[in-house]
Amino acid sequence: MKKSKKNRILQCTTVILLFLLIFGQALKLHAAESVYKSGYMYFKLSGGDKNSTIQIHVWKTANFTHDDMKNKAMLWNVEISDATNNHSVKLLKSQVTTTKDNEGDYYILPIPISYVVPANHEVNGQTLTTELDESEGRCGLYVSQSGSKYYSAACVDNDTTKSQYLMVNTAQVGLRTVDGYRYNYTTGSRAIVTLTLKRPKYKVTFNAGTGTSWGSATTKTATVARGNTASITAPTKTGYTFAGWDKTLTNVKSSFTTNAKWTANNYPCNFYANGGIGTMDGQDIAYDSTATLKKNTFQRTGYIFAGWSTEKRGKVIYKDGDSIKMSSTSGIDLYAIWKKKGLISDFTNVEEDEGMFYGDEKLEGGNGTVYDNRHTTSDYAHTDEEDDPGYFTGK
Repeated sequence: MKKSKKNRILQCTTVILLFLLIFGQALKLHAAESVYKSGYMYFKLSGGDKNSTIQIHVWKTANFTHDDMKNKAMLWNVEISDATNNHSVKLLKSQVTTTKDNEGDYYILPIPISYVVPANHEVNGQTLTTELDESEGRCGLYVSQSGSKYYSAACVDNDTTKSQYLMVNTAQVGLRTVDGYRYNYTTGSRAIVTLTLKRPKYKVTFNAGTGTSWGSATTKTATVARGNTASITAPTKTGYTFAGWDKTLTNVKSSFTTNAKWTANNYPCNFYANGGIGTMDGQDIAYDSTATLKKNTFQRTGYIFAGWSTEKRGKVIYKDGDSIKMSSTSGIDLYAIWKKKGLISDFTNVEEDEGMFYGDEKLEGGNGTVYDNRHTTSDYAHTDEEDDPGYFTGK
């Protein structure tokens, strides 16, 4: 009797254990089936001073098993379920069939999408860390996280629609690029693809040339994003007007050097009769340039025109019709120098000599100028004129 009771207890225990085992396997199988039933992935796109975050819902078209998913090409549904869409992101298909991964399993789900790349940006599917020097002048040259250089796709000149695949690894709930390199993704059930649209930057060097005023510098540089306009404070140069740069600064698409253009300012050369009569118009001469002086048209009775001086009583510096260089930003004033006909003496060269009028008690010029022995220099020892009294009457 006791043995029969023990057998029944043992049988019941065995049944319970078998039930729990079978139920547990069923739970395990159900869990395995449920993991890959549906899920979400995220496509994040940045560029053109705006961002997009696209939530893509992925779910089975049938209740296939994990083994089916591994060993067969299976059809999945895809749709955009939520989005902040500033780049016109679209799914190009609503159902996608899995393909083999590198290990031969049908885990890869290629989701075709399209989006708009803003003008002057480039497409880059990798996470970037450090940009190379802009002076490289190449569109899309960057340093990857591993430190190796690579080129991304070429820049676009206008807003351009681009198509590509998001490679979803359904088994690992991760994402891969077309060539097998894994994108960044979260450790949970939601994978994230980050795509960056970069606007390359270039270096524009401005060369103002010598004699300019940019502090102590004659060159400056500016970093310009592709498609933008390069600009910098205009330089200055004595005697010149800045006339711009010799290269186009709009829609920059490479690194380059540009040189300043300068236009020489014109300054007047004025002529004064200095005791003579007549009129002469001034003569404009470009700064730092040489010009031939106009022929003298002034006249003075009893005198011969000797040339031009920059001072009323100065020495002759320029003969009639000589060349003159404009080196002043205020212009040049030239005074006619006259020599009395038949008079050998050159009163413009009288040296200071206190004894030059020794013994004279009075010397009066035509304007009543009285000799003063305190003034015996050539400032006074010259022909008496209406606008410049002197000691000599010139008679």
